[in-house]
Amino acid sequence: MQLDITRIKPAEIPFAFDQDEQLDSRSGCIGRLQGDFGAGREFHAEWFDHQTQFKTHDFGVELNKVVHALRAKGGCGLLADRHQMAAFCARHPETALGTGYAARSVIEALADGTGPQIVYVGNTLSANAMNRMLRQLEGKRFAVDCIAKNFETLEPGASFRVLRRELAARYAPAEAAVRIICTGTEGSSLEELCTAERYTFLPFLLNVGGRYTAMTYVGLLPMAVAGIDIRTLVRGAAEMEQTLRTGVPEDNLALRYAVLRNLYYQRGYKLELLASFEPQFRWFYKWWVQLFAESEGKDGKGLFPVTAEYSEELHAVGQYIQDGAPLMFETFLDVEVRQDSLVVMPDGKADHFATTSTARISTTSTRRPSRPPSRPTARSCPA
Repeated sequence: MQLDITRIKPAEIPFAFDQDEQLDSRSGCIGRLQGDFGAGREFHAEWFDHQTQFKTHDFGVELNKVVHALRAKGGCGLLADRHQMAAFCARHPETALGTGYAARSVIEALADGTGPQIVYVGNTLSANAMNRMLRQLEGKRFAVDCIAKNFETLEPGASFRVLRRELAARYAPAEAAVRIICTGTEGSSLEELCTAERYTFLPFLLNVGGRYTAMTYVGLLPMAVAGIDIRTLVRGAAEMEQTLRTGVPEDNLALRYAVLRNLYYQRGYKLELLASFEPQFRWFYKWWVQLFAESEGKDGKGLFPVTAEYSEELHAVGQYIQDGAPLMFETFLDVEVRQDSLVVMPDGKADHFATTSTARISTTSTRRPSRPPSRPTARSCPA
């Protein structure tokens, strides 16, 4: 059997993931094939029925032919083993969707400063920024965690070369090699470099998309180094996943958020503004922008994601948000359990403050506007 492998179309994306029964019935999805390479050279497949009435004998025969063709080394060979799939992904960068903000958003929000300092590089080609980074490392011991799924992006490649040179100037070859950890695709040029130079190499998990690698060692390793309690973090993420998968739709925060976004989009709004009164979310904003822009900005469609860090930017763009062109709706990100508290105490001077907390001032600012807002506001999932 000859197979022509092409890039997935936007309309076909729902078929690539497990769905609920309602979506299955609407899309006509018959079932899902799950593969596992085991130790790397094996292949185990399991079929999950979604609509048994459509799984005929002819369908089963055809499916087996497709799987065998994908596994045959004389044919496509895509599923021959984990190395073959990794090599395919390396040759086709469109199969690897990466994200650079997941770990940083958690570290900047939660790290208490007692762990090692994390210096972020690989996101710019600016000579000024890279030289400032090198000056920041002067007189300090450091190690490098290079995360590059296909190692074909300019920024991480250039930064990694600069840092390797810096390590080589400070340490003997064996010591420099110990201080380098790389995470990438098996079969990529990054793995070849690690093998030749004896760097530690961690493979990307092929069953986890780039947008979701925050809960793998891609994101967890730098978080742990920064002092984040990753066990508690992963446990909380697992609990939320379980809640979203098993709860009733009416109480599903993610589903409600998605419905609201789509309703506003259908009503003609082109921008979504994510705002919060917590500077700790500064890098979460960037992650949020990347996730929505990469996922939805296709085929001339999608909401344009923008962010605002209140209360500073409330004084800068608040006027436009309230009385400017009706382009956007606002989503506020609230914090239910805060890390810190601060009470504004009276000092005997004449001002408009009573004894209150900064948290209450922020909450009042979002829920009691001075005049009726001209923009719809969507309450987001509490953090």
